[in-house]
Amino acid sequence: MSFNLDPGSEQFVPAKNPPAVTPRIIDSFLVDDGRIRSVESHCHRFGRSIYAEFPATRYLLNTGDVESFTVSLLAALATIMPVAGQWFPRLEYYPETDDIRFLLRTAPNQRSHTALWVPETPDPRLKPRIKGWDLDELTALNATARRNGCDDALLVNPAGAAIETAFGALAVIVDGTICAAETGVLESVTWKLTQNLLPTTEACLSPQELIHYPVIVGNALHGWTEVPEILIGSTRHRLPTAPELVRRLNAALSNHAVDIRTF
Repeated sequence: MSFNLDPGSEQFVPAKNPPAVTPRIIDSFLVDDGRIRSVESHCHRFGRSIYAEFPATRYLLNTGDVESFTVSLLAALATIMPVAGQWFPRLEYYPETDDIRFLLRTAPNQRSHTALWVPETPDPRLKPRIKGWDLDELTALNATARRNGCDDALLVNPAGAAIETAFGALAVIVDGTICAAETGVLESVTWKLTQNLLPTTEACLSPQELIHYPVIVGNALHGWTEVPEILIGSTRHRLPTAPELVRRLNAALSNHAVDIRTF
């Protein structure tokens, strides 16, 4: 089921026709019995991305700025969000028609481990800071990863550093510190929350270096998951794991879930 955000009433109304193109900007989050982790951050990132690329959009002209847009978007979501069951909805922006849509989807099965495949070519994204801009390319990489028996694709920059995955933040645990790239990557809501929980630092390693350390992947759907193996070429490399740390991280993240009806 999908809805369009009416800029006049600032409410979602049922969509009449499916879009003919891929959305240019998106954001997704897990809804568990009406509770969502850092939903304000997801909505703010969505609005900020729209304004950065399409400042003349009728939505932000109507509300004045990204902050007030976020408030009105949260209020609109509160009126249509299910409060029972698990859902993984997606906010979508279509610049061709200047439309914001809300796609209500049931949540896929969640996993606790993420096996990674390393493509032979560098990160293909044109705008990694804008979630959704390179959606078709990332979806294709993820599909290839699955054909190779993995869950996600590892994105490697032209310098050879592994920076994130097609659909998640990437972190490596070195001497008790959680390290992740912060340049040339999406501003991950999951990673931002984690920075407030444990010691973190900016660093990134090559895929060949990663295999010697515990590696974790985080996103809104799965939380943090362990990486048991990385497929480089035709070789599957087994990695050390840190299950207790992942358990602690996910328990701490759950404390940031709020009821959508409070907005």
